[in-house]
Amino acid sequence: MLSIRFGVACAVAALSTLAQAELAVCAVPQLYAVLEGLHDHTALEYQVNYATSADLYSKLVNKHLTCDLLLSDEEKLPILLTRADLTDPYSFKALFRAPLILWSPDPDLIQSSYNAPTEAKISSLALADPRLTPVGFASHKVFNRDLAAVKRHIQSRVYTSEHEYLVYSMVKEGLVQCGLISKPLALSASGRLEGSYWEVPRSSAPDLLYYIIKAKAPQEPEAAETFYQLLLDSANLNPLLIDSGFAPLDAD
Repeated sequence: MLSIRFGVACAVAALSTLAQAELAVCAVPQLYAVLEGLHDHTALEYQVNYATSADLYSKLVNKHLTCDLLLSDEEKLPILLTRADLTDPYSFKALFRAPLILWSPDPDLIQSSYNAPTEAKISSLALADPRLTPVGFASHKVFNRDLAAVKRHIQSRVYTSEHEYLVYSMVKEGLVQCGLISKPLALSASGRLEGSYWEVPRSSAPDLLYYIIKAKAPQEPEAAETFYQLLLDSANLNPLLIDSGFAPLDAD
């Protein structure tokens, strides 16, 4: 009886220690709603540093930041971190995807979320640089094919910025009418899309994937592995993902 009680006590102590170990997680800002909402799905304690993929890479390489786990939409980042001896390539896994949308805060501008808009009402549009990010590459492909009529109509009133965050800001501030961005970026705090939007069909553009990367030498290895597996088992997180604007990998 004494040995059984001792075994239970050890197990409880181990779980308590795991729950108290604070993970250092690094992520791009689009993942804010998912990662903050995930607190309700796990007893693990974690602190998230949000920054662009380029900023995270710079801080990690220059040892200005420590991450046990990193979540990003940049597919080149694992290669760069592997070369810097900060991760192993096998830890790089795709988690879920973000739909691409043409979004405007004007509720009357885009008539249907399922059909590509015509040139009738659109007078200006912004999109990200295709050379810098996956969102930019996908946006230009859609703009040149699915939105070809809009492109001919607005001609010189097309604006390109470095990243989709700037596209969002330009549209939000009324500098342009609409912009191509990922769906999670356009979601308000209430989980609703304000304004109007067209969701680009998955067949029209490359998937905008989000990845998880484990540090080569995490400070909290056991907690990092638990959190890593929790995110990989995204079926349990589907409601949270959808509410945050993401989609499971196997969903059209």
